Amino acid sequence: MVKATMLAVLAVLLWNSDIVMSICSMTNPCKNFTVGNDLVRPDEYYSGNETHLNVTLTVDVNDVTFDWLTFQRRLYNGKMPGPTLRVRPGDILNIKLVNELGGNQEARPNNVPRHPNNTNLHVHGLHVSPMEPQDSPFVLVAPGESYQYRIEIPSDHARGTFWYHSHHHGAASFHLNGGLAGFIIVEDDPAVMSDELDAISCPNNCESDVPLLFGPWFVYAVYSPLLAFRSFAVLQDVWGDDVRLPVYNVTENITLADWLMNPGNEIDYYLTNGQLQPTITLKKREIKRFRMLSAGMWELLFITIEGSSCEMQVLALDGLYVDRPYTVTKAVLGPGQRLDIAVKCSEEGSFKMKSAPSADDLLSVGPESIPYTGVLATIVVNDTINAIMDFPEELPSRPSYNADLRNLTDEQIQGRFVVEFGAGFEFNRQPYVSPTYYRYKDEVDTFQGKLCYHQYQGFDASAVRPDPFPLVLTHAWNESWTDEKSIYHPVGQWRDTILIPPLSNVTIRLQLHRYTGPVYVHCHNLFHSDHGMSGVVQVVGKGESTSGAHVAAGGIWPGTCRRSDVYSPNGAGGIPNHAGTPQLYVAHCGLLYLVWATALVMFLSL
Repeated sequence: MVKATMLAVLAVLLWNSDIVMSICSMTNPCKNFTVGNDLVRPDEYYSGNETHLNVTLTVDVNDVTFDWLTFQRRLYNGKMPGPTLRVRPGDILNIKLVNELGGNQEARPNNVPRHPNNTNLHVHGLHVSPMEPQDSPFVLVAPGESYQYRIEIPSDHARGTFWYHSHHHGAASFHLNGGLAGFIIVEDDPAVMSDELDAISCPNNCESDVPLLFGPWFVYAVYSPLLAFRSFAVLQDVWGDDVRLPVYNVTENITLADWLMNPGNEIDYYLTNGQLQPTITLKKREIKRFRMLSAGMWELLFITIEGSSCEMQVLALDGLYVDRPYTVTKAVLGPGQRLDIAVKCSEEGSFKMKSAPSADDLLSVGPESIPYTGVLATIVVNDTINAIMDFPEELPSRPSYNADLRNLTDEQIQGRFVVEFGAGFEFNRQPYVSPTYYRYKDEVDTFQGKLCYHQYQGFDASAVRPDPFPLVLTHAWNESWTDEKSIYHPVGQWRDTILIPPLSNVTIRLQLHRYTGPVYVHCHNLFHSDHGMSGVVQVVGKGESTSGAHVAAGGIWPGTCRRSDVYSPNGAGGIPNHAGTPQLYVAHCGLLYLVWATALVMFLSL
């Protein structure tokens, strides 16, 4: 009788997840992983009352453990994600980047996956100089070397949510998908904030100011050949990475990576602050500010909170406050984009925050896109807050160089030019060449307009996939879209990374404000960028020559954004310069996930 009772108790215990977890191991893998731990904020470094912040970021291979599974990743200071850097306008951000990685594989040509142990640093979204020792993406920090960045944040800089990541050409996507990313927050000024916004923001109420960095850092499953490059194990093979998982079944020579890639094991998780589906706690009718960043390479996040009791109001996009808060039921985040929202729940309970694309979303982004479906966090609402909290109704104004550009006249727009991304990983029908191979040259402190997007209508998968176009130096104003797809970016908003639907044109305006130097314009699907979907625009001083740019590629000019244009799948054909002008700035065409390095980009229409 006693023996039977003991066996029954043991059987019950074995069904307990903690016990099951204890029998899973690197040699006996299973699908059980703990979820729901309390959300942990990334480490933070803060300039405080000083006028500078001195930080050392060391890149090295470190262990990452989820229950029974331990794998290795290249990380900043041994943490996934890296530390949050909090600064203020006028601060000097001194970052010593130390590369403690091992040697690289043999030399490989340009525009292919290479050099997994070379690195550098890009401060995404900050309006700072693109010249060394500031935000130059062309710095090389080889293994065993270090580099001292000195980033001078202007006194009129926008206060908001920005970030940093590795940006070495040929390895940027591999590094980002491995976890080399972290927040930069330019802190708010309580003196110009409403009481409602101050109540949910640092520096006075940091407990209500919640950073949420979403990364595809636990994605291994391979569901189809088209989706293979989402898997970190596949990326390791492509980059020739020597940091590998061990063989766990010696008899059949099955590696742990093989098991993780098996789609039946469903190892396909976005992490939040490096955690698996953590818990965020709110009190009933309490409001918190979520600073959200998508630090992925491929996936689109369609963020919702299940049920109807939690309300989301948008406060800022890509680090810049919107004109007035507005309510959304779903928020779209592409790679590199940020979104600040205020969240308030009216009922107690447990609610999943997840990426949940609808059928309409899937149709909108095209058949070859990769919308992520899965839980990002759980919001647990309990008790009742003593005081009723209200959403902010007024938001701080943006800097003068982020003014509304919709009313500019044609005479005020000094340049018009094309950015066209093709199906063969091309920028204006030619892959990336070098930091000094300028595709355009423009004067500083000028307005540039009607830059729009149209992918090649070829047969490559990238022609039917939305892509993020980052403007590496600042932001741009959205002027128009060709189709009704304002779910991506409301018309008239400033963004520094622009999500472009497949086969669409986007009209934007940007200001080349203050800084001269090379601007790295590229697709922020960094896998595309690493393969050549990028180019350099040189911003010159007032009165300096803008001639000598390589606008045409082999005598072929970018297209004119008309759906009747003839495109070649391999970029070999195209429409010549209809205007017949050597500058070609009157032609308009193409983006993907657009990122610029020095421009303030404002949407006007699509």
